Amino acid sequence: MIRACSTTLVKNVPLEESLKYFEGVFPFIELRIQEGHFLVDDIKRIKYLKQKLNKKRIKAVSLHQPMRIKDNIIDISSMDEWERLYSLREIEKAVIAAQILKIDRLIVHSSAKINEEERYKREEKLKESLIELIEFADKYGIKLYLENLSMYKLGDSIVWLDKLRNEFNNKFEICFDTGHWLIGKQNPLDINKYNHYHIHDNNGIFDEHLFPHDGIFPWDKLEFSNGATVVYELMPSEVPGKEIGRIKDNKL
Repeated sequence: MIRACSTTLVKNVPLEESLKYFEGVFPFIELRIQEGHFLVDDIKRIKYLKQKLNKKRIKAVSLHQPMRIKDNIIDISSMDEWERLYSLREIEKAVIAAQILKIDRLIVHSSAKINEEERYKREEKLKESLIELIEFADKYGIKLYLENLSMYKLGDSIVWLDKLRNEFNNKFEICFDTGHWLIGKQNPLDINKYNHYHIHDNNGIFDEHLFPHDGIFPWDKLEFSNGATVVYELMPSEVPGKEIGRIKDNKL
């Protein structure tokens, strides 16, 4: 099992500046694409980051898609064709960035918040987008991981995501998010079968991204396989070094 920390913890500062918190302490991270933190628009910056990660002996195990770019929401299920195609292009840039950074996993969201009346039509748009994205990612050796999401979004049901993966002949994987699963109040089915996890906690109502055991997630029901990648996805902290220390000492 690989334990990693999402740079969501330090997303309010430029990524390169935040690496000092991980250097020599916690060697595995998941990179988050976000304005003010890290964008994939500048090839020179991506290559510089690769050099800096190597120098500091930090391994990026996965890359998380952006949620928005400036005022544009990233939503590959959007009914607005301009927005859907814009979102595809941004995620395809992330695929290329991942390949440059020697990252083989890209975390993708199925949608932003949706109108329930549009769910079926959005599912069809999502499938259309996935056909293109999977083919594109395969060319670069990148595996897509669709994350289960909080309520009122596509992917708010882990059962639905499993069925969708089967429909696509397992051409994408699933990132199991503990906090989103808890908010959705889903039955504790087989939550131990995945190989990539976002772990955090909450009190069953809001997506608080608390440290494990600081909320009500049933951690005793979760067992990670030897090959699993487990990413602590915590909210930004004014003292990130302290939180990284907690992660290092945590015995999940």
